[in-house]
Amino acid sequence: MLINSDGTNAVTFTGSVPVGTKVVQRATSMLKKTVLELGGSDPFIICEDVDIEKASDGAVKGRFINCGQSCIATKRFFAVKKIANEFIEKFVQKTEELKVGDPLSDETDIGPLVSSKSVENMERIALI
Repeated sequence: MLINSDGTNAVTFTGSVPVGTKVVQRATSMLKKTVLELGGSDPFIICEDVDIEKASDGAVKGRFINCGQSCIATKRFFAVKKIANEFIEKFVQKTEELKVGDPLSDETDIGPLVSSKSVENMERIALI
């Protein structure tokens, strides 16, 4: 209904390829602009005029939301060369401060993975 609405001029969608295919078919059949981010690889873009402190806070939250197991979790970072090193340093510092532990504790930032398959994937990636 939202895509069909006369008040909708453009459509942006983040999600799976099968659903993205349906969204783009409907939107383009109505000549509406579309932007798709499929497969859960959301970009985080850091421009030259950024507030490094705020951007690094947002980047850590974006990457580790739901332990990084969310389709909207940031997976790619693009930074302008001029501020890239400073941003990376802040991001790494704040990531190292995250606390892994009991997901029921208010002190915990990172809890368990959702499945044993996720654990296997992480272990495989760690070996690369």
